[in-house]
Amino acid sequence: MDAFRRDLRPADGEQHTGLVCPDCGGAIVAHAEPPSGRLIFRCRVGHIYAAEDMLVAKEQRLEEALWAAAYATEEMAAFLDDLGNRVPSLDQVDRRTRIARLLANARALRDVIANDCAVKLDNTLPASDP
Repeated sequence: MDAFRRDLRPADGEQHTGLVCPDCGGAIVAHAEPPSGRLIFRCRVGHIYAAEDMLVAKEQRLEEALWAAAYATEEMAAFLDDLGNRVPSLDQVDRRTRIARLLANARALRDVIANDCAVKLDNTLPASDP
């Protein structure tokens, strides 16, 4: 899957992308601003991002999603553990197996978060001509 056309030119106008808005989840279109070709991303609601801003927002949403998955997995394990023998219809062996898998998955998610590294932007300005 391509996120957006790599050869997008100002003359192409707005092009649909495979991206969703980091703020609202809406479909994103992209266009290259004339004359520089600077990429601009916009959702149908009206959120607008320069390429650098889109990258930062996407990195933040990815980390938030990973943390949400880790917390939800740990919460489910704690919930099943707390249920213990209080719900007679639960198969206890299955419950313990599920808890072990959830905790292993939570550790794996935390490892992904710890090992993930956002792309850093080079904030240096080009040297000006004398």
